[in-house]
Amino acid sequence: MDNKIKFKLGLIVFLIGFLIMNNIYALDINCCPKMIDKSICQEILDTDTSTCSVSPLPVRCEEFSDCQLGCCIDKTEGLCTTQAPRSACEDNNGTWEDDASCSISECQKGCCVIQENSLFVTDQRCDQLSNISGVEKDFREVQTEMQCLMLKGSGDKGACVFGFVPRINETNNTKNNSKTIKPYTSNNTINNSNSTNNTNSSITGYLVSNNSRMPRESNESEEDNGACRITTESECYDMGGMFANSYLCSHPDLNTGCKRQTSIDCSDTSDEIFWFDSCGNKENIYSSNKDASWNGGMMMSKEQSCGAGSSNANSQDCGNCNYILGSICAESENPKVKDGDFICKDMNCVEKDGTKRQNGESWCVYDSYIGDGKDTVGSRHWKRLCTDGEIDVEPCADYRAELCAQKVTEVEMPEGGKKSLTVAKCVINEGLNCIFDYNDPKDAEKTAKCLKNTDCMINHVYVSEYFQFDFCTARYPKGFELKNEDDKEDRGVKQKALCSMSSQNCTVIYEKKRKGMFGSKWVCVANCECQTDAFIAEMNDLCISMGDCGTYINYIGEGTKNIGLVNNPGDVAWEAYKHFAEPVKGQFVAPKEFRGPQGEAGGEEEINTYRHKYTNGYSGEVNIWGTNPDDGWIANWNGHVEIKWLSKTFGMDDYDAYMWSQLTTVIIKKELLGVYETGSYGIPSIVWVIIDWIQGIGKTKKVIVEFHCNPWKAPLGGINCEKCNGDLLKPCSKYRCDSLGQACMLSNLSVEFPLCLSADANDGKPPVISPLNVSKGYKFMEETANGVKIRTEDGKCIPEFTTVKFSLKTDKFAQCKYSLNRTKDYTDMDLSFAETTAFTKNHTTSFMMPSYDSLINELDPEVEFSRDKFANFDMFVRCQDGYGNVNKVEYVVNLCVNDGPDKTAPWITRVIPENGKTLRFNTTSSPVTVYVNEPANCRYDTIANKKYENMTYNMTCQTELSQVSLGGWPCSANLTNLSLGNNNFYFKCKDQPWLPEDNETRNVNSEDYVYSLYVSEHKFNISSISPQDIIKNGFEPAPVTLKAQTFGGVDSGKGTCEYSFAQNGSYYQFLKTFGYTHTQVFDLMGGNYTIYVKCHDESDDEAYGTANFELQIDTTPPVIINYSEDGKIELYTDEKAECFYHPTKCNFDIDNATSMTVGFSQEHFANWDPGITYHVKCADVWGNTNPDCAVILNSPDLELPIITRAYNAGNSLNIITSEIAKCYYDFETCYFKPENAPSMTPDLETEHTVNWIPGKVYHIKCADAWGNYPMDCSRKISM
Repeated sequence: MDNKIKFKLGLIVFLIGFLIMNNIYALDINCCPKMIDKSICQEILDTDTSTCSVSPLPVRCEEFSDCQLGCCIDKTEGLCTTQAPRSACEDNNGTWEDDASCSISECQKGCCVIQENSLFVTDQRCDQLSNISGVEKDFREVQTEMQCLMLKGSGDKGACVFGFVPRINETNNTKNNSKTIKPYTSNNTINNSNSTNNTNSSITGYLVSNNSRMPRESNESEEDNGACRITTESECYDMGGMFANSYLCSHPDLNTGCKRQTSIDCSDTSDEIFWFDSCGNKENIYSSNKDASWNGGMMMSKEQSCGAGSSNANSQDCGNCNYILGSICAESENPKVKDGDFICKDMNCVEKDGTKRQNGESWCVYDSYIGDGKDTVGSRHWKRLCTDGEIDVEPCADYRAELCAQKVTEVEMPEGGKKSLTVAKCVINEGLNCIFDYNDPKDAEKTAKCLKNTDCMINHVYVSEYFQFDFCTARYPKGFELKNEDDKEDRGVKQKALCSMSSQNCTVIYEKKRKGMFGSKWVCVANCECQTDAFIAEMNDLCISMGDCGTYINYIGEGTKNIGLVNNPGDVAWEAYKHFAEPVKGQFVAPKEFRGPQGEAGGEEEINTYRHKYTNGYSGEVNIWGTNPDDGWIANWNGHVEIKWLSKTFGMDDYDAYMWSQLTTVIIKKELLGVYETGSYGIPSIVWVIIDWIQGIGKTKKVIVEFHCNPWKAPLGGINCEKCNGDLLKPCSKYRCDSLGQACMLSNLSVEFPLCLSADANDGKPPVISPLNVSKGYKFMEETANGVKIRTEDGKCIPEFTTVKFSLKTDKFAQCKYSLNRTKDYTDMDLSFAETTAFTKNHTTSFMMPSYDSLINELDPEVEFSRDKFANFDMFVRCQDGYGNVNKVEYVVNLCVNDGPDKTAPWITRVIPENGKTLRFNTTSSPVTVYVNEPANCRYDTIANKKYENMTYNMTCQTELSQVSLGGWPCSANLTNLSLGNNNFYFKCKDQPWLPEDNETRNVNSEDYVYSLYVSEHKFNISSISPQDIIKNGFEPAPVTLKAQTFGGVDSGKGTCEYSFAQNGSYYQFLKTFGYTHTQVFDLMGGNYTIYVKCHDESDDEAYGTANFELQIDTTPPVIINYSEDGKIELYTDEKAECFYHPTKCNFDIDNATSMTVGFSQEHFANWDPGITYHVKCADVWGNTNPDCAVILNSPDLELPIITRAYNAGNSLNIITSEIAKCYYDFETCYFKPENAPSMTPDLETEHTVNWIPGKVYHIKCADAWGNYPMDCSRKISM
């Protein structure tokens, strides 16, 4: 048998009857600004109105301004929230900024020191906390939280003694090294250089103070024998006391009368339990070993106290609580320490299974197995937190709109070392993006994105050599609304459309083999595996990953069958998936890695492992979406798996094999906002059902095995409803309740913990079926309790090649099926309405009839088929309710087809590219496909009003009934000789192509179908890309705006732009594009960058460019490079800055200090006041501020040397003093002894110099000829 005969045999079994077509529906994604469960900005199916508390918007959330993610600033509290939707921020009186990572100056954190605490917060937050605590703001510039924590309690503290001179320890043998002083100089410092474990300390070391703030009388009420407080040195001076560094007030040498360790208590400013003296002063951390804790009357650090490095939770002997490690001081009667009713309370938590959680830790809890496309129906992700010893729950958005992502992070401890903490967060589930955005195999970039997006996965289906494909689907499928309680007409259909994207046909090829001398038999030769259970299992797994689809289970392990099979005797049971109802320990959603400037994951080698192993002769890869770039994306899964076999077996070229294989199609709009498909079985599906109906299986040479993925439906009845109740950490929701049974209903929705209960009792009655509506021009007639007829308005049969849509209704929510033959019961029926498995009250389908002549033309001559059978037939319908009550008697819908001669000319239903489309600049040719309502031959010309037979150009038309696609029968051509501007073409078609060309009964168009294409007259280009060269910022990550401007092309430069951080890497769409200006904000670390940009307009004309720049990060505060004093103070900084001064201290808030600058400048001025010491700090334009003073300018009282000028010269620091002096310096502190420090001059001089070491702070003291020197620095100079 030659290849032509084989090919003809392969076609004989095509469409032998009428075609029934379910309605075509568009699947759209809407944005819900606010869900009923209070989550915001969630993407939902356009039919889902019950989960959204406001009207959904017909856009993606990323395109809705109120849902744009940015930084929310609470100006009152000084708090910044990253990734905050705009509407949520503004609704809570926040200020929203377009920077999702909050990389703006207002949100840069520093260290806020409040008494003994140090908090890593913003400057504004420090204002708020300082006001609440009633202390002066002390905000310091640091880079990390660890640096801030190290400042906790770092200020020197000690005993501040009022009203007496402390006695000297007579046992001290240390020589008094105090200098000769002038009569009016007094000392108010008691200096202990080594406070720890020094029980023999002497009060020595008198120093001269040049501070103009001489000790003053205290306003405090003090006892006659002397009062004492624990303060810092500067606080003590302000109160007029005498400071003893690191001493406790109960130290006997101070003679304060304060008795040691008289009580214990918690402190408002720290975690630990402390001893307190009789004067109410806090002493050292509690230990039941009193002597060790008292430490000879000297202060002892946390690290030197009992149990250092441990939480000491519930310890009876040690009060060294540690909040970071999970404990804090609290009142307690049991357990408690030995000397009072306090304990280091354990702030950690223990889960029901015994798992220990640390305070502040958060983690994820799942109802069942997660990932691999196997999240169970009704399941939810839960975030739990351990907060001060209690476990709290934060449910992630229901319907798995959010996922709980978890990771383990290493936290540096203030006392050194690290500990591991689990951190969890509810994040948006991008599962729908996987399906809609990443499934064009022609676009390698989208395939790469699927591999990188952790919410997505590649499902590699492999059944046989000729049936294999890849599909990007959801790793964590989003849930559906399971019940259509408001009976929205197309709700279930839209969900079904999403599920049916994984519906698939497999073409099994049989070849007739000789059997014996004269006999023969059919033998399977290709895709035989598609008639096994392996095919069903592979396809059902893909089906499940689309959402709540297919044969699967709910979160308690109960399930239903929701797939359709044709020509496969096998099955898959939902019971096979029961093990997925159990959560897997250690399984969690991993947080997404940053995609973009940090590098590109995967690569060409990784992508290639997922590419198809077979070819179609066009691109070297199987194109499951079709070959016409302007024809949407045609998902021809049936075709691609047989192309190779057809080419080899029938001797067809690849194009013919491709076109011949167009049996089942799913059209997906380029906009990716909707799916168009043929319903439960579609046109080609019904083709094969009718083949079986007319001639019976066994005569075909080709068997189409069909898998239909339908939405998941809950089990019948309501015996498991109450399993949703009772767990306070997993409150019931409508979605969870609906998944447990058709009769389950959530009650008491207004309370915190609503209950899931069984609905109305089972009435035992099946649904009552009746007609609802039918297409315009048709009517229901002769209605009875068990059936109805459909005819035209004038009572005639339906014309051939005409689509008619009709709906039936039921008196209760029901699931309906139909068959073309009578069946024993509901389960034997093999065809579904458009709502498929949904329980609704409306049930819709559509059908289209070919002509009798077209059917006979393709029918196997051996098959007998009468006009009577063609003209009149029945559809047998049954329905079942939520309790399984089914119609025993079928409801019959009778239809008939007009079998008279065809007298109507064909018409064009649509054209791809669409009429009037603009093509890219300089295009000279374009493919075109017209779709005709019936099989026809078509021609075209560039001259109008020609007769069909005189037209110049023929089109290639698919005229077999089986070659119908959505829109009709396609005819293709390549339009050439296009010129800039408008190009007109004129089409006409002639029907009944099985008849001879000159047959007069063939109908032809009398008028032209006018079609135009416009070729853009200008090239599309990028006019500019920024940034370029060097850009600067003061912190990292720094916000950098990538900006591109386009011009030319279609609509004067309107287009879409994408970017990539690798020349051959994946491209990502700009956040703001679809216009003439395109912007994308990144948060980048310092360094050199090349960002690749490509843009295209409506005609797909492309332009390319790059942004090359260096991001320099300035984290250094301003340096004073010169200053002078001559009636006024003049300072000069190395960069533009603002400078401020304070008269008493360096740790001041610049907002409460006196400014020396107008705007930002390198020059700064102040009037000289001899009574003021100028403590100067400067801040640059990025907010980098001197952590301490940049310089200190003293007044000249005490006649000590004054530094009149300081400047740098080359590699040296030079200063000039007002009189001869000897100057010393230290890099760490002002409180140093000059005799122990390096000097700047060997002898008494007025000019002094020292090597300049960048980054060091020079603390300078100058002693006069008498040897007197200031207590504080003469100057503090930051280089």
